[in-house]
Amino acid sequence: MSSGTDSNLQRMEPCYVGFNPFSGQWEAFGPVPLMLGNPPWATYPDGIGLVTDMYYLQVGFDPSEVLFVDMGMGEGKPRQKYMRHRNKLMFTPFEELQARRVWGAQSPIELFLPQALLREDLTPLLQMLLFEDGSTYPSIYDLWAENLADVPGLITEADMFFPEHRLAIFCDSTRHHRGGKAARKDEAISRKLEDAGFRPVRVPGALIVRDLKAATKLVLDALEGARPPAATQASGAGA
Repeated sequence: MSSGTDSNLQRMEPCYVGFNPFSGQWEAFGPVPLMLGNPPWATYPDGIGLVTDMYYLQVGFDPSEVLFVDMGMGEGKPRQKYMRHRNKLMFTPFEELQARRVWGAQSPIELFLPQALLREDLTPLLQMLLFEDGSTYPSIYDLWAENLADVPGLITEADMFFPEHRLAIFCDSTRHHRGGKAARKDEAISRKLEDAGFRPVRVPGALIVRDLKAATKLVLDALEGARPPAATQASGAGA
């Protein structure tokens, strides 16, 4: 392969492989060298994917064709300013298309498990702060990153949370949850969560990597146990 071709491929990364929008074919998405079987490429696992569907993005529009909903503003400059701002905010064409990471799932194990749960029609909330009084609050990711220890009454931050079941899911990586000291710390946190009315479930990161179905089953079983028993149906003839 010529150096010119290599340079062109570098500029194309990442790209769709075997993707033809006119025939409806698609195969995969990822770095070109990886798709061509070249030496391993430094990339996140969640930056590689199978393409399952496609849609078209509008790259231009006529402002005069935008429907305006009358909000009682009347004529004049306020209405014109609102229209300009609305059009700019909602109809500005996309200038850059690229894969984005899922907010709140910064590690592979935190990303794989939510995707597996989505296949089960389950959509947990990501990165939730859990407090001693039983309240919860979204961590807003980096906003709380540097001062979590200073938040009054905070127990911990759950990787995933099912509010209806009060079920807190933790993806425990081997790096941060290995050894007796880490295990005792996790047990203490779990007891505090239970005292506050939460049900903690710890899913080992190694299990997520090795057997995603088994890891998903841990969550499904916990959800099943958190559901109230079905009402017993009366039998026999009615009155």
